[in-house]
Amino acid sequence: MTEEIIRLEGVSKKFGDNFALKNINLRIKEGETLGIIGVSGSGKSVLIHLLRGYKDYEPTEGRVIYILSVCPECYWVDSPSKDDQNCPRCGERLKKREIDIWKLEDRELASAIRKKVGIMLQRTFALFSEKSALENVMEAIISSETESRISVGTTTRRDLLERAEYSNNVANRAMELLKAVNLGHRILTIARDLSGGEKQRVILARQIAIDPVLLLADEPTGTLDPENTRIILNALRKYIKSAGKTMILTSHIPEVVKELSDRVLWLHNGEILAEGSPEELIRKFLAQISEEELRAEFRFEREILKLKDVKKYYYSVSRGVVKAVDGVSFEVKEGEIFGILGPSGSGKTTLSRIIAGITEVTGGEVHVRIGDEWIDMRTPGISGRGRAIPYIGILHQEYSLYPHRTVLDNLTDCISLDLPSEFARIRAVDIL
Repeated sequence: MTEEIIRLEGVSKKFGDNFALKNINLRIKEGETLGIIGVSGSGKSVLIHLLRGYKDYEPTEGRVIYILSVCPECYWVDSPSKDDQNCPRCGERLKKREIDIWKLEDRELASAIRKKVGIMLQRTFALFSEKSALENVMEAIISSETESRISVGTTTRRDLLERAEYSNNVANRAMELLKAVNLGHRILTIARDLSGGEKQRVILARQIAIDPVLLLADEPTGTLDPENTRIILNALRKYIKSAGKTMILTSHIPEVVKELSDRVLWLHNGEILAEGSPEELIRKFLAQISEEELRAEFRFEREILKLKDVKKYYYSVSRGVVKAVDGVSFEVKEGEIFGILGPSGSGKTTLSRIIAGITEVTGGEVHVRIGDEWIDMRTPGISGRGRAIPYIGILHQEYSLYPHRTVLDNLTDCISLDLPSEFARIRAVDIL
């Protein structure tokens, strides 16, 4: 009989007077992949954050129980099926424990558990931006291994890093994982220079590197193109699902959930609406949310954006000239929705940053119409692109907020909304 690894008992979570989760009762088995579906705002991400133990997500009611095998000597954490086996670190017997993660006062054990729970969050690329892809994955391996060994006093971080054999093994393991996510050609690229899809693949390689007991994947393919989506799914299947790891997966793309999940949970307004097999539940979900498409004819007449032979080149000692954008020309009419498709690294993000006035072009022309005036985005200052930038919004895949400011602050002061405080509040509430 498969061991139970997580149990939620009557879990509710309120923000203010509103329930984000309400009376969630759930049991998850070791090695199971549980898919969670639901429309935006149904509580999927809140549940992931709550399971991870993130600050500000403590349940208002109920308990979150992890059933794990723990070494009483060195706090090695493993799956419940490893109960009574020898600890791979110190040799003591592992003991199965039921742990309420939100009531756990033993900080060392809490830290040990967090290190064995991998997480991928949508549009959040937690990488060392100035380090290469290889260094980022190596850091994940080194941190998990050295911290665990240091905790039992067997060695120090410096001791391990000074051993050539150890460093070579870590580098080889990191390269293996990067190749598994199809990034073998980008191992020495600085993280900040990677595309969004490539960063997401480095994140996955880092999570695999820590050998997690549980992986929480919140929209792991949400911002990716089809090619990168396939790479991520194949890696999750090989290194997590086929390896017998437990995974909880959320996605607004039903096909992703259907492909990987053993069982599916349907959340609606913070409550469990239904659970069952992937095929059955996703069919019901799609049938309920589908709506008749509204058709209307629009006439687009005036251009609002013109690009002519736009180029953006970067220069690298190791790679030479990198043509991020090379000779792109198109026009967009006012009121038109203009889509740009392409695989990861094809230049979509660079192009959007050029249009928004964030990135300067190497060559070509970019003009934006503000009112009846055409602005040359190559020209700096308030008479050039500074005239247009306040009228151009950008929703980037790596969105950034001021984490220690309120939602109201993020919608007013933080974007220099020049209004008296009360008017700013009214405007922000109206937008929300």
